[in-house]
Amino acid sequence: MGLTGKIRHRVLCVVAAMCVASGCATAPRQLTFADLGQRGRLAGLETCRIEGKQFTLAALAPVHFRFAVLRVYIEGDGLAWRTRRLLSAHPSPVNPTALNLMLADPIHDKAYLARPCQYLQTDACHPRYWSTYLFAPEVISDMDRALDALKALGGYDRLELVGFSGGGAMAALLSAGRDDVDSLTTVAGNLDTEAFCRIHGLSPLAGSMNPADVAELLATIPQRHFVGKDDTVIPPVVCDSFVSRMAPCIAPSPVLVDHVTHQGGWEAQWPFLLRFHRPKPCRLPPP
Repeated sequence: MGLTGKIRHRVLCVVAAMCVASGCATAPRQLTFADLGQRGRLAGLETCRIEGKQFTLAALAPVHFRFAVLRVYIEGDGLAWRTRRLLSAHPSPVNPTALNLMLADPIHDKAYLARPCQYLQTDACHPRYWSTYLFAPEVISDMDRALDALKALGGYDRLELVGFSGGGAMAALLSAGRDDVDSLTTVAGNLDTEAFCRIHGLSPLAGSMNPADVAELLATIPQRHFVGKDDTVIPPVVCDSFVSRMAPCIAPSPVLVDHVTHQGGWEAQWPFLLRFHRPKPCRLPPP
């Protein structure tokens, strides 16, 4: 294979990887910032535009504050690809699973944080940020600033992070660099991007950090990882690979959930899953 062929092969591998994760199909309507605001108002939340160093991030935050801990839901990759060969103009979601989970959560002190270029597009929104640079250092940095802003808005002291799919990867990467995270929860989380690409026969995502590489830094944070038993997009082995990287600490086993697909069925079970599966700490093996 010549150089041109290798480049084309790599691009198509990356495209295929992101199609697998975000679900390429026909061109459904992507949600707007106005749509986000409407859903937020119905739940008593206010919309926010959080200015980072590079990106402007969309968020929903509580209007009234009760306790010292804020639970932040981080969205998945959204509609990154229109087809297996065509990138979306922006990665705003069609069916925002993390938003739906947040709305189904009965607690009061909760917020929603979109990923870069979802709902809000600026000059910084280069397509690489919803393809190969999903978890680039500059992306992590601005998401981290957004968490600081949400904390400051309500005077919160601590955070609980919840992430869906690629948002699970983001939540893990953010948790590894902070000292104010009380728990980490992922839903169908892409917690080892290299394992994900390997399983699907795809090239690794250039320019992105891999959550599995920081797994050891997360050993002190109570965690729970929900995985669809029959999820063929991000199968249980991806989470297994991630938790194995915490050794010698023994991480909590992933919670296998019946009757869900990668994106379907989670909201109906969410209050039950939250109530009966608490975050658990990593434990050291017996001497």
